[in-house]
Amino acid sequence: MLHRNRNKMMREQRPDTYDQPGEWAQNILCFGYGECRAPRSGGDGEGVPKAMRIATGQSEVETPALSAYPNPAGAWANLVYEMKAAPDHAYLAIRDAAGKEVARVPVDRAEGQSVWDTRRVVSGTYTVELINGGSSMGAIKLVVKP
Repeated sequence: MLHRNRNKMMREQRPDTYDQPGEWAQNILCFGYGECRAPRSGGDGEGVPKAMRIATGQSEVETPALSAYPNPAGAWANLVYEMKAAPDHAYLAIRDAAGKEVARVPVDRAEGQSVWDTRRVVSGTYTVELINGGSSMGAIKLVVKP
């Protein structure tokens, strides 16, 4: 925890500068003390980037969470998913670079994880796609290495 005088010095260091010392001061103040500023790309001056603001009257689009780890994968990959809707014939489709489905993992809950044994496939880049009710809910890339 920094002394108040040091916090003040950091606030003075970062006002409108985006040089390396200013960025360092900004990172410490933002991550350590919650005093964030708008990024270089814009914002409202209160630490909220333009891309994250939602216009009044609009709702946030609910997208499913889909991730894989480790990535790159060795002998296995843990596929983690979270959908906002209940599963309706849901599954994870795993496709190789040519688009051929090499594995299909059934999904019976809105939130969960599944381990995929990658020892049966060749090294390369794969697409993991979450399908629910016949529609794609999102996709990620997964790299498999020996």
